[in-house]
Amino acid sequence: MVKVAEITKKFGGVVALDNISFELKKGEVVGLLGPNGAGKTTCMRVIAGFYTPDSGTVTQENNFKIGYLPENNPLYQNSTVEEYLNFICGIKNIENPKSAVDEVVEKAFISEVFYKEISTLSKGFRQRIGLAQAILGNPDLLILDEPTEGLDPNQREDIRNLIKQIGKEKTVLLSSHVLDEVQKTCERVIIINKGKIVLDSPVKKLEMGSEIAIYLKAKGKGIEKELKGLKDIERVEKNGDEEYLIFPKTKEDLRPTIIKLATKNKWELLEIYSKKKSLEEAFKEITA
Repeated sequence: MVKVAEITKKFGGVVALDNISFELKKGEVVGLLGPNGAGKTTCMRVIAGFYTPDSGTVTQENNFKIGYLPENNPLYQNSTVEEYLNFICGIKNIENPKSAVDEVVEKAFISEVFYKEISTLSKGFRQRIGLAQAILGNPDLLILDEPTEGLDPNQREDIRNLIKQIGKEKTVLLSSHVLDEVQKTCERVIIINKGKIVLDSPVKKLEMGSEIAIYLKAKGKGIEKELKGLKDIERVEKNGDEEYLIFPKTKEDLRPTIIKLATKNKWELLEIYSKKKSLEEAFKEITA
Protein backbone atom coordinates (compact mmCIF):
# COMPACT_ATOMS: atom_id res chain seq x y z
CA MET A 1 0.00 0.00 0.00
CA VAL A 2 2.82 2.44 0.95
CA LYS A 3 6.47 1.96 0.03
CA VAL A 4 9.13 4.10 1.68
CA ALA A 5 12.36 3.70 -0.30
CA GLU A 6 15.77 5.02 0.77
CA ILE A 7 14.45 8.21 2.37
CA THR A 8 16.95 10.75 3.67
CA LYS A 9 15.92 14.04 5.31
CA LYS A 10 18.28 16.66 6.73
CA PHE A 11 17.69 19.86 8.68
CA GLY A 12 20.81 21.93 8.24
CA GLY A 13 23.66 19.68 9.28
CA VAL A 14 21.41 17.31 11.25
CA VAL A 15 20.42 14.04 9.56
CA ALA A 16 16.89 13.26 10.79
CA LEU A 17 16.33 10.24 8.50
CA ASP A 18 19.25 8.29 7.08
CA ASN A 19 18.36 6.17 4.03
CA ILE A 20 15.38 4.35 5.56
CA SER A 21 13.13 1.89 3.73
CA PHE A 22 10.01 -0.07 4.71
CA GLU A 23 6.54 -0.95 3.44
CA LEU A 24 3.10 -0.65 5.01
CA LYS A 25 0.56 -3.25 3.95
CA LYS A 26 -3.21 -2.94 3.89
CA GLY A 27 -4.87 -3.69 7.21
CA GLU A 28 -1.70 -3.48 9.35
CA VAL A 29 -1.42 -1.64 12.66
CA VAL A 30 2.26 -0.69 12.87
CA GLY A 31 4.03 0.93 15.81
CA LEU A 32 6.83 3.38 15.04
CA LEU A 33 9.17 3.61 18.03
CA GLY A 34 12.40 5.34 18.91
CA PRO A 35 14.06 7.61 21.49
CA ASN A 36 13.33 11.33 21.48
CA GLY A 37 14.89 12.88 18.39
CA ALA A 38 15.24 9.53 16.60
CA GLY A 39 13.25 10.68 13.54
CA LYS A 40 9.76 9.26 14.17
CA THR A 41 7.81 12.47 13.64
CA THR A 42 9.93 13.43 10.63
CA CYS A 43 9.23 10.03 9.09
CA MET A 44 5.48 10.46 9.60
CA ARG A 45 5.53 13.96 8.13
CA VAL A 46 7.41 12.75 5.05
CA ILE A 47 4.81 10.01 4.47
CA ALA A 48 1.98 12.49 5.04
CA GLY A 49 3.53 14.91 2.52
CA PHE A 50 4.31 17.68 5.01
CA TYR A 51 8.04 17.32 4.31
CA THR A 52 9.76 16.64 1.01
CA PRO A 53 12.65 14.18 1.43
CA ASP A 54 16.14 15.20 0.31
CA SER A 55 16.42 11.84 -1.46
CA GLY A 56 14.36 8.69 -1.83
CA THR A 57 10.69 8.17 -2.62
CA VAL A 58 7.35 7.47 -0.97
CA THR A 59 5.14 5.46 -3.34
CA GLN A 60 1.40 5.05 -2.81
CA GLU A 61 -1.50 3.51 -4.67
CA ASN A 62 -3.62 5.66 -6.99
CA ASN A 63 -6.29 7.84 -5.33
CA PHE A 64 -4.63 7.14 -1.99
CA LYS A 65 -6.01 9.04 1.03
CA ILE A 66 -4.17 9.78 4.28
CA GLY A 67 -5.61 10.80 7.65
CA TYR A 68 -3.15 12.46 10.03
CA LEU A 69 -3.28 13.24 13.75
CA PRO A 70 -0.22 15.31 14.73
CA GLU A 71 1.23 15.07 18.23
CA ASN A 72 -0.03 18.51 19.27
CA ASN A 73 -3.58 17.83 17.92
CA PRO A 74 -4.31 21.36 16.59
CA LEU A 75 -8.00 21.98 17.29
CA TYR A 76 -9.94 25.24 17.08
CA GLN A 77 -10.76 25.71 20.75
CA ASN A 78 -13.57 28.25 20.27
CA SER A 79 -15.46 26.05 17.81
CA THR A 80 -18.01 23.44 18.72
CA VAL A 81 -17.25 19.87 17.71
CA GLU A 82 -19.96 20.14 15.05
CA GLU A 83 -18.45 23.33 13.58
CA TYR A 84 -14.92 21.92 13.62
CA LEU A 85 -15.76 18.63 11.88
CA ASN A 86 -17.84 20.43 9.24
CA PHE A 87 -14.90 22.77 8.68
CA ILE A 88 -12.60 19.75 8.15
CA CYS A 89 -15.11 18.32 5.67
CA GLY A 90 -14.82 21.56 3.67
CA ILE A 91 -11.01 21.40 3.67
CA LYS A 92 -11.09 17.80 2.48
CA ASN A 93 -13.82 18.48 -0.12
CA ILE A 94 -15.92 15.66 1.28
CA GLU A 95 -19.15 14.95 -0.53
CA ASN A 96 -22.24 14.54 1.68
CA PRO A 97 -20.51 16.01 4.79
CA LYS A 98 -23.46 15.31 7.12
CA SER A 99 -23.25 11.57 6.48
CA ALA A 100 -19.45 11.61 6.83
CA VAL A 101 -19.59 13.52 10.13
CA ASP A 102 -22.33 11.26 11.52
CA GLU A 103 -20.16 8.23 10.74
CA VAL A 104 -17.01 9.48 12.50
CA VAL A 105 -18.99 10.78 15.48
CA GLU A 106 -20.32 7.27 15.99
CA LYS A 107 -16.92 5.61 15.50
CA ALA A 108 -15.13 8.01 17.86
CA PHE A 109 -17.93 7.94 20.49
CA ILE A 110 -18.23 11.72 20.67
CA SER A 111 -21.99 12.18 20.18
CA GLU A 112 -22.47 13.41 23.77
CA VAL A 113 -20.12 16.38 23.16
CA PHE A 114 -21.07 17.07 19.54
CA TYR A 115 -22.62 20.49 20.25
CA LYS A 116 -20.12 21.53 22.93
CA GLU A 117 -17.25 23.99 22.56
CA ILE A 118 -13.92 22.17 22.23
CA SER A 119 -12.23 24.33 24.90
CA THR A 120 -14.61 22.91 27.54
CA LEU A 121 -13.75 19.26 26.82
CA SER A 122 -11.33 16.87 28.55
CA LYS A 123 -8.04 15.81 26.94
CA GLY A 124 -9.56 12.40 26.24
CA PHE A 125 -12.45 13.85 24.27
CA ARG A 126 -10.13 16.24 22.41
CA GLN A 127 -8.01 13.25 21.33
CA ARG A 128 -11.15 11.49 20.11
CA ILE A 129 -12.06 14.58 18.10
CA GLY A 130 -8.56 14.57 16.62
CA LEU A 131 -9.05 10.96 15.61
CA ALA A 132 -12.48 11.79 14.19
CA GLN A 133 -11.03 14.50 11.90
CA ALA A 134 -8.25 12.11 10.84
CA ILE A 135 -10.69 9.42 9.70
CA LEU A 136 -13.05 11.86 7.96
CA GLY A 137 -13.09 11.09 4.26
CA ASN A 138 -12.43 7.38 4.73
CA PRO A 139 -8.58 7.45 4.41
CA ASP A 140 -6.60 4.38 3.41
CA LEU A 141 -3.77 5.14 5.84
CA LEU A 142 -4.13 6.65 9.31
CA ILE A 143 -1.00 8.28 10.78
CA LEU A 144 -1.17 8.92 14.54
CA ASP A 145 1.67 10.72 16.33
CA GLU A 146 1.50 10.06 20.09
CA PRO A 147 -2.31 9.66 20.09
CA THR A 148 -2.53 8.95 23.85
CA GLU A 149 0.03 11.48 25.13
CA GLY A 150 -1.11 13.05 28.40
CA LEU A 151 -4.13 10.80 28.92
CA ASP A 152 -4.98 8.91 32.11
CA PRO A 153 -5.08 5.06 32.07
CA ASN A 154 -8.84 4.91 31.38
CA GLN A 155 -8.60 7.41 28.54
CA ARG A 156 -5.61 5.51 27.09
CA GLU A 157 -7.61 2.31 27.07
CA ASP A 158 -10.53 4.05 25.32
CA ILE A 159 -8.26 5.46 22.59
CA ARG A 160 -6.40 2.16 22.25
CA ASN A 161 -9.65 0.26 21.73
CA LEU A 162 -10.75 2.84 19.17
CA ILE A 163 -7.47 2.50 17.27
CA LYS A 164 -7.79 -1.30 17.25
CA GLN A 165 -11.32 -0.98 15.91
CA ILE A 166 -10.19 1.42 13.17
CA GLY A 167 -7.28 -0.92 12.39
CA LYS A 168 -9.72 -3.60 11.28
CA GLU A 169 -10.55 -1.45 8.25
CA LYS A 170 -7.52 0.83 7.75
CA THR A 171 -3.75 0.71 7.73
CA VAL A 172 -2.54 2.48 10.88
CA LEU A 173 0.93 3.86 11.61
CA LEU A 174 1.29 5.17 15.14
CA SER A 175 4.08 6.36 17.40
CA SER A 176 4.02 6.17 21.18
CA HIS A 177 6.35 6.33 24.16
CA VAL A 178 4.08 3.90 26.02
CA LEU A 179 5.63 0.64 24.83
CA ASP A 180 3.19 -1.63 26.65
CA GLU A 181 0.44 0.14 24.75
CA VAL A 182 2.16 -0.52 21.42
CA GLN A 183 2.59 -4.16 22.37
CA LYS A 184 -1.16 -4.45 23.02
CA THR A 185 -2.29 -2.46 19.98
CA CYS A 186 0.13 -3.17 17.12
CA GLU A 187 0.83 -6.23 15.02
CA ARG A 188 4.25 -5.00 13.90
CA VAL A 189 6.87 -2.66 15.28
CA ILE A 190 9.51 -0.54 13.53
CA ILE A 191 12.21 0.98 15.73
CA ILE A 192 14.19 4.01 14.55
CA ASN A 193 17.39 5.11 16.28
CA LYS A 194 19.51 8.06 15.16
CA GLY A 195 17.62 8.25 11.88
CA LYS A 196 18.11 4.58 10.95
CA ILE A 197 15.78 1.60 11.18
CA VAL A 198 17.28 -0.83 13.70
CA LEU A 199 14.35 -3.27 13.91
CA ASP A 200 11.31 -4.18 11.79
CA SER A 201 9.50 -7.19 13.23
CA PRO A 202 6.07 -8.63 14.01
CA VAL A 203 5.27 -8.13 17.70
CA LYS A 204 4.44 -11.84 18.08
CA LYS A 205 7.87 -12.80 16.79
CA LEU A 206 9.51 -10.61 19.42
CA GLU A 207 7.37 -12.23 22.10
CA MET A 208 7.95 -15.81 20.88
CA GLY A 209 11.70 -15.44 20.78
CA SER A 210 12.13 -13.53 23.99
CA GLU A 211 11.55 -15.96 26.84
CA ILE A 212 14.28 -15.24 29.37
CA ALA A 213 13.35 -17.07 32.55
CA ILE A 214 10.85 -19.00 34.64
CA TYR A 215 9.59 -17.15 37.67
CA LEU A 216 9.03 -19.33 40.75
CA LYS A 217 7.62 -18.36 44.11
CA ALA A 218 7.73 -21.20 46.63
CA LYS A 219 8.35 -22.08 50.27
CA GLY A 220 10.46 -25.04 51.34
CA LYS A 221 13.93 -26.36 52.13
CA GLY A 222 16.81 -26.59 49.67
CA ILE A 223 14.92 -25.03 46.77
CA GLU A 224 17.84 -23.18 45.19
CA LYS A 225 20.16 -26.19 45.46
CA GLU A 226 17.58 -28.57 43.96
CA LEU A 227 16.86 -26.21 41.06
CA LYS A 228 20.54 -25.82 40.25
CA GLY A 229 20.78 -29.62 40.16
CA LEU A 230 18.42 -29.90 37.17
CA LYS A 231 20.40 -30.73 34.03
CA ASP A 232 18.70 -28.23 31.69
CA ILE A 233 19.15 -25.22 33.99
CA GLU A 234 21.76 -22.63 33.08
CA ARG A 235 21.52 -20.64 36.31
CA VAL A 236 19.20 -19.75 39.18
CA GLU A 237 18.86 -16.27 40.71
CA LYS A 238 17.24 -15.82 44.10
CA ASN A 239 15.14 -12.68 44.53
CA GLY A 240 14.06 -12.40 48.15
CA ASP A 241 13.26 -15.28 50.49
CA GLU A 242 10.71 -17.08 48.31
CA GLU A 243 11.28 -15.85 44.74
CA TYR A 244 13.53 -17.40 42.09
CA LEU A 245 14.37 -16.72 38.46
CA ILE A 246 15.31 -19.91 36.61
CA PHE A 247 17.17 -19.58 33.30
CA PRO A 248 16.85 -22.68 31.07
CA LYS A 249 19.57 -23.77 28.62
CA THR A 250 16.95 -24.55 25.95
CA LYS A 251 13.54 -23.25 24.86
CA GLU A 252 11.83 -26.31 26.35
CA ASP A 253 9.15 -25.48 28.90
CA LEU A 254 10.59 -26.71 32.21
CA ARG A 255 7.61 -25.76 34.34
CA PRO A 256 6.21 -29.35 34.49
CA THR A 257 9.64 -30.58 35.63
CA ILE A 258 9.85 -27.90 38.32
CA ILE A 259 6.29 -28.65 39.51
CA LYS A 260 7.18 -32.35 39.86
CA LEU A 261 10.30 -31.38 41.80
CA ALA A 262 8.20 -29.18 44.08
CA THR A 263 5.72 -32.01 44.71
CA LYS A 264 8.53 -34.48 45.42
CA ASN A 265 10.18 -32.15 47.94
CA LYS A 266 6.86 -31.01 49.44
CA TRP A 267 7.45 -27.35 48.65
CA GLU A 268 4.56 -24.94 48.98
CA LEU A 269 4.21 -23.77 45.39
CA LEU A 270 2.81 -20.22 45.36
CA GLU A 271 3.39 -19.08 41.79
CA ILE A 272 5.14 -20.18 38.59
CA TYR A 273 5.10 -18.69 35.10
CA SER A 274 7.26 -18.01 32.04
CA LYS A 275 8.75 -14.53 32.23
CA LYS A 276 9.14 -13.01 28.78
CA LYS A 277 11.14 -10.03 27.69
CA SER A 278 8.83 -7.06 27.29
CA LEU A 279 8.88 -4.72 24.32
CA GLU A 280 10.33 -2.13 26.70
CA GLU A 281 13.27 -4.40 27.54
CA ALA A 282 13.86 -5.16 23.85
CA PHE A 283 13.64 -1.43 23.04
CA LYS A 284 16.27 -0.56 25.64
CA GLU A 285 18.65 -3.22 24.33
CA ILE A 286 18.24 -2.21 20.69
CA THR A 287 18.57 1.55 21.23
CA ALA A 288 21.22 1.49 23.97
